[in-house]
Amino acid sequence: MVEPGHWHTDEVGFFFPDLHHSYGTSDIVTIGKESFYRNTSVFFDHLDDIVKLRGGEVVRNNILICLRGTALQWYTTEVSENEKAFFRGASTTTNPQDPIHQWKATICHRWDLPASVALQNFMSTRYTLSMAMCGVSMLQYFSTKIRLAKEAGFSNVYQQLLAVWNSLDVEIREHIPERSEQVEFERGFLALGRDEPSPRIDLISENEPRRAHVSPSQVRERAILSTLGSARLQA
Repeated sequence: MVEPGHWHTDEVGFFFPDLHHSYGTSDIVTIGKESFYRNTSVFFDHLDDIVKLRGGEVVRNNILICLRGTALQWYTTEVSENEKAFFRGASTTTNPQDPIHQWKATICHRWDLPASVALQNFMSTRYTLSMAMCGVSMLQYFSTKIRLAKEAGFSNVYQQLLAVWNSLDVEIREHIPERSEQVEFERGFLALGRDEPSPRIDLISENEPRRAHVSPSQVRERAILSTLGSARLQA
């Protein structure tokens, strides 16, 4: 059972924006039992979940413990005592529904990419048929595209999901009709977590040359894509 008000650092993880690339290039890197977050959006999305479990005041007062690398150096050497007190205060004026709003606004301003760069990254990220056939993770594409959409200023969930669809290769989109209802997209994303293989697994590869060997991960990715298409086809 979750114990409200109690803080577990290994449960929360650390914000480490300059974690060396030798540990991996993902937004979240797990070393032993500890998770390290390079990206502000991913880190604060996780903290929002912890707020619901532990309470806003507990999280707000312990975010300092989660800082590592240049983030900790920034807090120690650049943040004044008045600003530190400001972080510990509830966000009653600016955003009363978000108890860690002060931290979010400041840290995102400090480490988020410039708006033009964020938009360029969002626009240039695509998922192609050749990537699918080579075993490139489609799940990683979905999560990355959603994150980039948020960073580029797309806060509407339907817009984020539509951006995922629009950036699929046309050969893939032929099997995944666009939907005007957000719930249809959401059903598709819920389907991503299913373990059973899809009967439409060959939709993507039926026109491609047969390969001598298809890895389990490739089978899984194609099954997921087919499942997503099936979910959206249901009215």
